Amino acid sequence: MMSKKKIVYIGMAADLIHQGHINIIKKGQEYGKVIVGLLTDEAIAEYKRQPIIPFDQRMLMMKNLKGVKKVIPQKTLDYEENLVRLNPDVVIHGDDWKVGIQKKQREKVIQLLKKWNGKLIEPKYTKGISSTQIIKIIEKRIINSDEYDFIQLEKKKSNKKIVYAYFCLDIIHKGHIRAIKKHREIAGNEGELIAGILTDEAVKEKKRTPIISFEERFEIATSIKFIDRVIPQKTYSPVENIKRIKPNILIESSSHSTESIKLHQKLMDSLGGEVRVVPYYDGQSSTKIKETIKNSF
Repeated sequence: MMSKKKIVYIGMAADLIHQGHINIIKKGQEYGKVIVGLLTDEAIAEYKRQPIIPFDQRMLMMKNLKGVKKVIPQKTLDYEENLVRLNPDVVIHGDDWKVGIQKKQREKVIQLLKKWNGKLIEPKYTKGISSTQIIKIIEKRIINSDEYDFIQLEKKKSNKKIVYAYFCLDIIHKGHIRAIKKHREIAGNEGELIAGILTDEAVKEKKRTPIISFEERFEIATSIKFIDRVIPQKTYSPVENIKRIKPNILIESSSHSTESIKLHQKLMDSLGGEVRVVPYYDGQSSTKIKETIKNSF
């Protein structure tokens, strides 16, 4: 008889998703089935500021990260309501809450877990990145230029339909998730969706330096469940990667220029492929989020 998979509870705000969130979800997977208690807007405001991304959008993004089995609201900073309801085998939280405003919550969680022999796991807090730090970077616009080693795409002999889409993915939001879900539908269950993440230098060909470094944007992309494979895109144009991958379908956004889409269509025609133009999901963008931060803090 198979043993029942352990329940792992992780409470988080996940306002601006970054590498620290991905790391702690991966740690949770090592212990069992991950249930995320996503702090509501009111719960976050209890101990810091109003979140940049509203609860419903944060819920949508969290549900579509690899390794997350279920997402439920956590209505206050206090874990008790959700822990008593779930009786999780494991609670995971970064070790940063041993001091500061959440210290009392930590002590309460430890006492609650004792009632059903649960365990608290406290991985080392991911230094150098947090939603608060991202906001400060946006406010001050202090950016360091980094260099990265690039992973070479291994060519596979396969009859799979290959779909290629490319992104900056600076500050992830609901528009990204909705678009990537559409890309997955185009690839189908049997196809392969490859995401090209623009390097910092590639982004700077057209825009300002990204807030989130390439390395972190790359790792976040690997954690989105609709994506099969992630590769670097070294230029703003996807031409170099198209020639290497030879996809059956190239995804373009309706926000891209007609001129560039026609150019890429010509290349895809020569490779026996096609271009699919996917609607741009207006209403949210990384640029709008950055403007909100600048105007609110």
